[in-house]
Amino acid sequence: MSTVIINSENKEDLKIFVELATRLGLSAKILTKEEKEDNALYKAMLEGRKTKFVSREAVMKKLSS
Repeated sequence: MSTVIINSENKEDLKIFVELATRLGLSAKILTKEEKEDNALYKAMLEGRKTKFVSREAVMKKLSS
């Protein structure tokens, strides 16, 4: 499955895209502000996972020095 994200300030334009997708037999959804924030947080979490695991002890030792 592939995904296309279209950003627009004009809600009427977005409704046209959703209607077109529906006519073409595709699924479409207009995301809420909270859903966009959740997506951004998810992407940040994935980026953070690229670093190696650090134990709690190592973090505490570094903080105390």
